[in-house]
Amino acid sequence: AALAVAGWLVVLFASRMVSLASLAAATILVVAYLIATPAAFSPEHLPVTLYLVIGSAFVAVKHRANVKRLLAGTESRIG
Repeated sequence: AALAVAGWLVVLFASRMVSLASLAAATILVVAYLIATPAAFSPEHLPVTLYLVIGSAFVAVKHRANVKRLLAGTESRIG
């Protein structure tokens, strides 16, 4: 989780876009968990793995309008 928060801050300060930072943090959280957890899809770890993957998918779905603006180069920035 700390790595995801750090990634969120880095992306936010680099891009000044909260939506991009949120998408990056969700992705970082899943990737870090998959790398750090041996056998992440074993029955022991499967509930957490599914929770993170599904949660990240919900973040992406929730930000779909932002993704369209990011791709079009029209997403608003802070500051």
